[in-house]
Amino acid sequence: MNGLTWEDPATIGFVIASYQDCALDNAELGQWAESMIATVDDYPTYLLDLMDYHGTRAKVHEAVGFRPPSGLSGRQHHALTGIAYLRGFGPFDDIGRDKALAILEACPDIRDRFCRTFPFIALPEAP
Repeated sequence: MNGLTWEDPATIGFVIASYQDCALDNAELGQWAESMIATVDDYPTYLLDLMDYHGTRAKVHEAVGFRPPSGLSGRQHHALTGIAYLRGFGPFDDIGRDKALAILEACPDIRDRFCRTFPFIALPEAP
């Protein structure tokens, strides 16, 4: 299974980081999980829980059953927060809008990965 297990957490780690950094909401987390269930033959059962997740962002890993590492740097997490600001979410205590958007602009790989991971979310262009 590509990126959805403890042994290979690349995809689920990025999804959880995107959710915890407020770049997507509960409904979008559920939509992503539903799309994985529809396309992955042997999907992990935690995807069923994520389809209708209503817990806190800080405890979403409990629904997964493990804390998947994202492999992202602090700067890359700020780029995800830049996506949140770009989408009209915020404000956030840890970083301001202008700084987060500047970091996002400097990290096009995060924007690209977000668009590949969540193709159903259309990101607006940066202001």
